[in-house]
Amino acid sequence: MASRNGLNPKIRGQKGIGFNRALPAPFGFGNGIFLNSGTLSIPRMSDGTFIQKIPFSVEFWVRCNVGPTNGLYWVWFSMRKGTAPIYDHELSINSGLGLRTTESSYRGGVDITFDGSKQHCVWAVDAEGNCSTYFNGVFRSVAPGQLTPYYPTDVHLNFRNDIQAIDEFRYYSSALRKDQVEANFNSGLGNNPCVTESLESWYTFEKFESLDFSSEQDGSNMQVGIRDYSNKNRHAIATDADTNPVSPTYSLKPF
Repeated sequence: MASRNGLNPKIRGQKGIGFNRALPAPFGFGNGIFLNSGTLSIPRMSDGTFIQKIPFSVEFWVRCNVGPTNGLYWVWFSMRKGTAPIYDHELSINSGLGLRTTESSYRGGVDITFDGSKQHCVWAVDAEGNCSTYFNGVFRSVAPGQLTPYYPTDVHLNFRNDIQAIDEFRYYSSALRKDQVEANFNSGLGNNPCVTESLESWYTFEKFESLDFSSEQDGSNMQVGIRDYSNKNRHAIATDADTNPVSPTYSLKPF
């Protein structure tokens, strides 16, 4: 596990402004993260240093227990704008509705089945707001544009019900194409992101470490968190997390 994404960087040809000339080591699943009723937040995607409109893409791998559980959500990615009392935009995995957003017409209409294996989820929202969903590298549905351009002020990844763990969470400021989703899925083997120019955050969940959460990156706000491998320093903080690697309830586990 110590040899995977970004932990032993190698110097390769330039491929994306975020990495300069240092790319992560070859892909391999190591740890994933599970938070028991916890939340993973991304402060520097919410504090004014990052203002994102459409297009965007959200991508991650997930392990869920076999079969549906009463049609309840397993995991969702939430974005709140301004002082709204609820999350304006949620991207959800749901046994009865597939990959969906909060807008009713965005429901994919295609059920998805979890089998306990590593499974790949992607939402790609283009500049017109059209939301394409992909599951295990396969295009599932597209919903017509409804997302108004927004400025997220609160970004969270929430865990519920039968999720076992997630891994390789990535957020892009572009809408991934079908061929790019297929390349990242890589027949179920996974891959480093084939697009790096628009990669805004990337978490491999290998370990908790002391990281600088200050906007100036001057060491003034050191906290325990998950490193962002996009090279944008948008590290993540896990709430209600067991960060002790020798604890039986450690929040990172083999994926």
